[in-house]
Amino acid sequence: MTERTNVTFIIPLPIRDDAVICIDRISIPDGWEAEVVDTKYGKMLKLEAKDIKTWTVSEKPVPVGNITPSLVKKLLTTLGYISSLIKR
Repeated sequence: MTERTNVTFIIPLPIRDDAVICIDRISIPDGWEAEVVDTKYGKMLKLEAKDIKTWTVSEKPVPVGNITPSLVKKLLTTLGYISSLIKR
């Protein structure tokens, strides 16, 4: 785990009838502060935390199993069928 400090997220808020959703209905984790702020792009939700813990994610190859020529043929046939349905 890695600890991060002074983290801020600015997230667009959904608007209904020219009003933003109420942030009092949003579940805010302990240690976070939330407020609606005006930006040049409209109202946004600003989430801030002094300290948070994060995980480092690394890419790992995903095994695909036994791929045989007949499996590839079935897959291509299925994709061709789906494609023909979409074009209609």
